[in-house]
Amino acid sequence: MDADSRVVEKRDVRVEKVISPQIAFMMNYLLKGVLDRGTADVARRWGFTRPAAGKTGTTNDYKDAWFVGYTPDLLAVVWVGFDNQSKLNLSGAQAALPIWTEFMKRATAGTPITDFVPPPGIKIAEIDPLSGQLATPNCPYVLREAFMEGDEPTGYCPLHPGSSLQVSKFD
Repeated sequence: MDADSRVVEKRDVRVEKVISPQIAFMMNYLLKGVLDRGTADVARRWGFTRPAAGKTGTTNDYKDAWFVGYTPDLLAVVWVGFDNQSKLNLSGAQAALPIWTEFMKRATAGTPITDFVPPPGIKIAEIDPLSGQLATPNCPYVLREAFMEGDEPTGYCPLHPGSSLQVSKFD
């Protein structure tokens, strides 16, 4: 819109399904790991605890830093850099993530908390990250991981033997 509230340009949006709901969920689940235990995990320590997914980014020469992050209801992208191509000398996690985190905390305050819902054909399993097998009660560290149905591990962790945990299926 311009200063007189006139539409300057309008384009029709065409929606086209390009990947399956299962692949979309798997991508979201992988990108949740960036916030939960990856390059953006500091956002959790800064107080953003909602289910979210994202990706940090830094150019090889440290001129640009960015973070793209989203919940099931809101997407925000932060880029930090200089127009004159000067070096920022900060990573995406150092420069863009703090801005994104503060924005998302404020933008989502008071709204319902939602999570990414697994479609049929996805299994969530608790695994031991060292063995990649189903976790037992004796495993010191357990990860909840998503699998395409049929690709989930079926054996139990040989490194920490014990009785079995449950694998949950979402239909």
